[in-house]
Amino acid sequence: MSLTKAHNRMIAGSTVSPFDYGAVGDGVTDDSAAFNAAFLNGNKTIYVPEGTYLFDSYVRVYANTTVVHSPGAEMVVNIGNNRLYVNGPIDGSDYASGWLGDGSLSFEGGQYSCKASTRTADQVSYFKIGHARNVNIRDMKFKENWNGHYIELNAVQNGSVRDCVFLGQVIDAQTGRDAINIDRADASSFPEFGAFDNTTCDNITIDGCLFDGIQTMGTHNATGGHTNINISNNTFRNVTGQGAVLGSGWTGGRIVGNRFTTLVSKAIELDTCTSILVQGNYVEDVVTGGGTHAIQLDTCNYCNVSDNTVLNTGTSDYDYGYRSFNTTYTNVFNTVGVLAGNTGVIDADDKDMIDGSFRLNINADAAKTVIPPYDNQGFVRFVTRSGTNSTVQGQYFYRTAAEEMELIATRTGSTEETGTGVLTGTTGTSGKMTVSCATDGLIYVENRTGSSKTVWVTFN
Repeated sequence: MSLTKAHNRMIAGSTVSPFDYGAVGDGVTDDSAAFNAAFLNGNKTIYVPEGTYLFDSYVRVYANTTVVHSPGAEMVVNIGNNRLYVNGPIDGSDYASGWLGDGSLSFEGGQYSCKASTRTADQVSYFKIGHARNVNIRDMKFKENWNGHYIELNAVQNGSVRDCVFLGQVIDAQTGRDAINIDRADASSFPEFGAFDNTTCDNITIDGCLFDGIQTMGTHNATGGHTNINISNNTFRNVTGQGAVLGSGWTGGRIVGNRFTTLVSKAIELDTCTSILVQGNYVEDVVTGGGTHAIQLDTCNYCNVSDNTVLNTGTSDYDYGYRSFNTTYTNVFNTVGVLAGNTGVIDADDKDMIDGSFRLNINADAAKTVIPPYDNQGFVRFVTRSGTNSTVQGQYFYRTAAEEMELIATRTGSTEETGTGVLTGTTGTSGKMTVSCATDGLIYVENRTGSSKTVWVTFN
């Protein structure tokens, strides 16, 4: 043991060990008190040597603490305890607000378990971190979990989880058990400690991790409000929940370079998110029944979903590769590399851009609008599709400020006409399609042909 401690001190400089405070590490003795004594007051580096450490209660972590676990250190959360590391006093509602709690925390290495096979109650979390800045977790192996989040990041700014392994999440009829939970400080999401001031997370990175046999990962709380969430270069397999990556209320961030295989539901599900890049992900074997999709956006705006690979290998059973609905402002989709599911490649909202075009499904005596992706003037082409045939109706120059729509070229015999300003569905001539632009910055397409039409709108 002395060799291990001396070796570590040479590497890390001034370092303490729980063994200096009476830890045993035999897997039988409760080491909670020794760890709490070692961690007291923070501002130190703690080395945890090889051994099996049993915890009947949690360990309080203080500001400016670095914890380095030997790869052979196994941390066991005992029956009757449901926490390991926490950075605040349990039930201390006046402890901290915002991101002003004990932060600048670094955790590295070790293995984690909780006697899941013999548990019948509780929700285990190995890390409960709230109201903090600068929290980094890396190179850990979580061997199992019981009904809870392996890691909770609540009201954290500048947090990361890198190169960790998450295995064997045991769920007893529970939902919303994100392996890594990104959440806000309120009484229902994080009742442990700190002010219930709705502080959200900002600048969180999950990178290079393996998730195998988990329920989901991310945020399931629809009130969200989190910013700059980055999920990259992870592998997800045998995921049992509603989405391997579940983003709710996120603004800004990236979901890139991840690999998803053998899922019972969606690979990526975004709900009420804005300006998220979903790119370069690989999805295979979505094995659920009908009614689900490989990547889904609900009530999302300004997102970019492109350059992903979505495969239907014969064992897959998704309806669409991409699905988007309830859009207010344009999401951009590139479907190259996406194979059709049971129903098709993509089902998107009228306001979404698909492979460079907007698809408007317009009933008779109705009008739809498009927000131009560029400035308030440029070139636009309209194509009306009937069955499998596409017919170019016209190419126009538009300038919304002047409500100007100037015909440049049109198909011989085409019956569309140009209008001025807002079209309501019955503004133009009966029997024709009418196009216009208005000072509200929108392009209008009106259908008075007597039957439903699909119009593709492309901006040059």
